[in-house]
Amino acid sequence: MLADGRYEAIVVDAEADTEPDVITLSLAITTGDEKGNVVEVKAMHLQYDPLELLAVPCVLGVAGGIPTVIFD
Repeated sequence: MLADGRYEAIVVDAEADTEPDVITLSLAITTGDEKGNVVEVKAMHLQYDPLELLAVPCVLGVAGGIPTVIFD
């Protein structure tokens, strides 16, 4: 688990989950002390097809251990 903070990342894998309207994202951290680490998060209610998200940059925010993914 990542410490609370803000992390620049890029999507390296995205797959539809077995739960409806959930996508499992593999995010590679691109800056800071965690650079190079890959984390997996489940994103809900994204308006994207998983393939559209491959190689898309994003910001991973972690607050209280709960991740939030923001796409530009």
